[in-house]
Amino acid sequence: MVHKLALAGVGLSAATVLAAGVVAAASGFQSEESKGDPMQDPCYNLPPEECDALIQKSEKEYIAKFEVWLAEFNAKNVDLRTLPTA
Repeated sequence: MVHKLALAGVGLSAATVLAAGVVAAASGFQSEESKGDPMQDPCYNLPPEECDALIQKSEKEYIAKFEVWLAEFNAKNVDLRTLPTA
């Protein structure tokens, strides 16, 4: 039972990280220094429609990579004693 709760915690943590990444990508989160810098701003000189399409494409790629990682995740390699308890 404890192991199932701990694994649920791992899944919840992974889902939280995924959600944070999607929100950051969707909001176009950037530091003030990187805005307008063609080397750091992926939407530099792009019309809003193309920028939105680029963000959506990036989100889909991120989710696909996360799903591959999650499918390959082996819980047997996780020391459940190191996970926080609630």
